[in-house]
Formats: sequence, C-alpha cells, structure tokens
Amino acid sequence: MRSPHYRLALLCLVTATFFTSTAGVLLRWLEEAEGWRVLFWRSLFFALTMALWLALVHRGSLRRAFTQLSWRGLELALVWSAATVAFIFALLETTVARVVIINALLPFVTAILGWLVLGERVRPLTWLAMALATVGIAVMAQGGIAAGGSLLGDLLSALCCLLSGMMFVSMRRHPEVDKVPAMFVAGLLIMPVALAMAPEIAVSPHDLAILAALGCLQLGAQYLLVSYASRAVPAAEIALTGRLGIVLAPLWAWLGAGEIPAEATLWGGAIVLAAVAGQGIFGLRRRPQAVARALDASTAAGPAA
Repeated sequence: MRSPHYRLALLCLVTATFFTSTAGVLLRWLEEAEGWRVLFWRSLFFALTMALWLALVHRGSLRRAFTQLSWRGLELALVWSAATVAFIFALLETTVARVVIINALLPFVTAILGWLVLGERVRPLTWLAMALATVGIAVMAQGGIAAGGSLLGDLLSALCCLLSGMMFVSMRRHPEVDKVPAMFVAGLLIMPVALAMAPEIAVSPHDLAILAALGCLQLGAQYLLVSYASRAVPAAEIALTGRLGIVLAPLWAWLGAGEIPAEATLWGGAIVLAAVAGQGIFGLRRRPQAVARALDASTAAGPAA
C-alpha cells in the first residue's frame, strides 16, 4: 500500500482542486469583472495569505525565509505569474470551451517535461488515465468548440498550459525549497503590472469580499496544498488530479449561479472522474519507499511548504 505521506499528499491535491474549481462561480458573482482589476486584487489577497502563512510557520525566522529564496524560487515565481496572467486573458480572448480543451493537454505536457527534466517514468496506467481524462474534457466542451474564438486566445491558452507544466516540474525538481516565499513574490510581481494596466482599481464592498475569497481561498489555500503535495506526488499525477476541477467548476456554477450544465458536460465529467479515480486507486497500491525517502529528506532540509 502507499505510504501515509502519499495519501495525505493526494488528499491535499483533491482539496486544492475544490478551491480551484470555485473560480468561475466567484467571478460570476462579481458586479464588475474587469481583467486587470481582478488580477490586482486577487494577487494582493494572495500575497497577504502567503505572508500570513510564512509568519505563522517561520515566526522569528521570517527574514531568513526570504534570504534563502534562491534563483530557483524566483524562477518559480516568474513562471507562476506568467501562467496566471496568460490564463485570465485567455478566458477574455477566446471561449471557455477552447481554453478547457487546450489546457486538457496539461497532464501530457507535464508528463513529458517531468520525463525530460526529472527522469520520472510515466506509468502506462497514468498515460491511459490522462488520455481518458482528455476524452472526457473534449466531450464536456464539444458544444463550445464551434462557437469561435481567436488565435491570440488559443495561443495564450497554450502558453498557460506550458507554463503550468513547467511550474509543476519545478516544484518536483527542488522539493527542498520552501515554495511559499516564491508564491508571495509571485503575487507581488503581478500587482504593479495590473495596477498600471487597470482602468481603475476601486471596487464595491461586495466585490471586495469576493476578490478576497478568490485571493485567500481559491488561490492561496490551493497553492499551499499543492506545494506540500508536490513533495510526494509525481508531476504528471499532480496535473492529472487537477483535472477534477474541470468537473467541479460547472457544478458550482450550476448551484451558485444557476448555470445548468448540458448533458455533454455531465457525461464528460463522469469520464474525467472515472479516469482520476482509477489512477488514484491503483496509485495507492504501489509501494512507497522512494517517495517516503524523498519526503523525509525534504522535511529534514527545511520547513514544510
């Protein structure tokens, strides 16, 4: 059976997916959803969440946490920032269906990058699960493919997919690095750009509360959980488990915004769930010695991310 470390990491990933999937319904609750304004406030609350976590974890050694932020951490911050901006504006430039279809390639991109950079062997079962999940996502979005979009939006979606894969691989490549300071820096990197580009940043109290939820919970809690899970779960499996968010997002939109999902969405979601659940069940049965050793080594090297 898998180790308790792997099981806890897998639980963290599933929980992170829950937070990830709330983005759509939260954005629909906004009175004014302007791209750069959303990026500014979400990044601000995200950075505050990371700062609070660092203060709680490091306490008297907070300065040390940032002085130890190496070029590896800055690399992660830059990649994360670019991926976030690309994703938001891809949604503004093209249809959601096209963004979903292109980002369905993320497990494949991550697996290939993990193989090339980390030498992580991708099991045939994982390849099969990723292919099945992609089929499910295609079924879900089939009604929106013909709705049109733009080449720029498609390119931004592809860029987001590539950058997200690089981020997952970077997390796995340097498990000893405390990633939370890097995430804090990433939030700070986006803010001045968004501030300069936004027509205005003033928001109503209603929107401010939703933007706080986007930054603190949907984004902040998500990345704290993913950063921990990345120390025990292969990069390809992280990306695959994240596909659950594409199933959950229409559900929250249905319950919270009255958007009734189409029949294709339900059938496609069932396929994705089957793929992720099957991969997770069989993954729990594998022996954990190598993963446990890696996690113990990273724990000894520094504070948990």
